[in-house]
Amino acid sequence: MMNCELFITFASVLSVFFERMQEQISQTGRQPLLPVGTLLQGGRYRIDGHLSSGGFGNTYVATNMEYGVQVAIKEFSLRDTVQNEDDTCVVVCPVSQKELFAQQRAKFRKEANRMHQLHNEHIVNVYQLFEENGTAYYEMDLIHGESLDERLKRSSQPLDEREVVGILDQVLDGLAAVHEQHLVHLDLKPANIMMDERGRAMLIDFGASKHVSDGQTSSVPSMMLFTPQYSPLEQIDQNLKNFGPWTDFYALGATLYRLLTLQSPPTATERLEERAELTFPPHVSAPMQSLIAWMMQLGRMDRPQNTSEIKQYLYANFQSYFFVAPAPEPAYVVPPQPAKKTPTCLIVLAFVLALVLTVILLLVFLVVL
Repeated sequence: MMNCELFITFASVLSVFFERMQEQISQTGRQPLLPVGTLLQGGRYRIDGHLSSGGFGNTYVATNMEYGVQVAIKEFSLRDTVQNEDDTCVVVCPVSQKELFAQQRAKFRKEANRMHQLHNEHIVNVYQLFEENGTAYYEMDLIHGESLDERLKRSSQPLDEREVVGILDQVLDGLAAVHEQHLVHLDLKPANIMMDERGRAMLIDFGASKHVSDGQTSSVPSMMLFTPQYSPLEQIDQNLKNFGPWTDFYALGATLYRLLTLQSPPTATERLEERAELTFPPHVSAPMQSLIAWMMQLGRMDRPQNTSEIKQYLYANFQSYFFVAPAPEPAYVVPPQPAKKTPTCLIVLAFVLALVLTVILLLVFLVVL
């Protein structure tokens, strides 16, 4: 238990540190950024602006000059350990950090390669991976929208349950594609789910993702960072052999909890050791509460094991959210038949014929006389 507490405390401190540093990045100048107008790949990309920064990189909005379209460019960078050489864009780091820099850059390249292999409308597309300026970059789609975390901060209101069910259905489609490639995301949370201008949910940031196959997870040379409120026990304990789709489902359940309640979910450690419970406001339906509780079970085998199980639950319990019942067809009634009328033209014709016949008979009568 002591190791578990140390892990979660350490991760919490790092998470807060990175968030605060991100807010101050424009003022500190410790994270070297590419100036607007910088050209990469021999002029193929032009940097148009800075989008965001994290502990392991910067993301820019750029123009692909070859096609004339805007894209996003992610740049690998270790915050507070690298700087630009003289007045150039070349990234350099102290000798003492070179090994760490090389390890993390290799992980950055793996992230790009994994995302490039994923083809789903709910996963951001990654294109070219290249090295320049002593670091690595990759091109990906520019999403016009906001993350669910930004949405909550902007509105200060929980999301409607119907909308949450629709988002969950889309995220499950994206996760199914991830898990089919024997990958786990390992960092699902509101900040890593984007909603584009068409209302489409998109999974982003696969920096923590791992490859799992036949119960074996690739080894990691150093401790992995995680977000405590969205991490199950096996992730907090760094128990790699127990990672699987169920690890992502815990984080997804915690995300649903956050979206519907505006509350940060208690950590798995708090729930285990302090018996902290999930509390729901009245507007969260009983079926939704049961779904979240199922996805956030402390025991990994007590959670859903694949996306299909969650989909079946959704369609069984939230059918009205997916299907609109067609309006009932009116009973067939034979319309009343109007009385048949003799056309006016026939009446006139008959009258004319009768008049002509009368005239003829009158003439014949006169002739005979």
